[in-house]
Amino acid sequence: MNKTTKIRILTVIFCSVLITLAVASLLLSNPVNRITYASTVTSETNTMKLKIDSYTTIKDSEGKVKFYSEHPAILTTNGKDFVKVCLGVNASCGVPTAFDFIAVGGNTSAMSSADTTLANEVSGNGLARAFGTYGSTGTGAWRIEKDFSVTGTQNNINSTGLFNASSSGTMLAEDTISNTNVVNGDTLNITWTVSVS
Repeated sequence: MNKTTKIRILTVIFCSVLITLAVASLLLSNPVNRITYASTVTSETNTMKLKIDSYTTIKDSEGKVKFYSEHPAILTTNGKDFVKVCLGVNASCGVPTAFDFIAVGGNTSAMSSADTTLANEVSGNGLARAFGTYGSTGTGAWRIEKDFSVTGTQNNINSTGLFNASSSGTMLAEDTISNTNVVNGDTLNITWTVSVS
């Protein structure tokens, strides 16, 4: 074997080694069966809300509106605990359970979620706490409504409460009303709306 042939053989071997190394390097840096997984972090926020509002309308004896107000109500601490017991502990919730009694008051102090009674609750002039009418307003939403037929002058009405009994009981929520007066022949409508969303 002459020198030229040996050089050609060595060149071929050298080139083969270089090609092999190049292919191996390519395969190692980019494997054929390589799978890439996207890394994602999912964060969810619970946006469930219990919304309670009250609406107050006073009409005179001729049916003309002389007063209207609407406000978001304060959910009381006892109300929160009542919901907790009904949903988490005892499905029966005791008797009575429905919050469908409406009271009118003359509150003289700031309302608080710690309140258990409606301050200066009115008991005369046709405005004593009374059973309200239930009505569904859609999925997870309802209203309790009462028309009070006023039989005498009642000054400084400025609050309302939603209870589960005709006396005492648990006050679910309370709300302020702009200070107003009613007289004999007026109709005081109070509507509470509740929704879970």
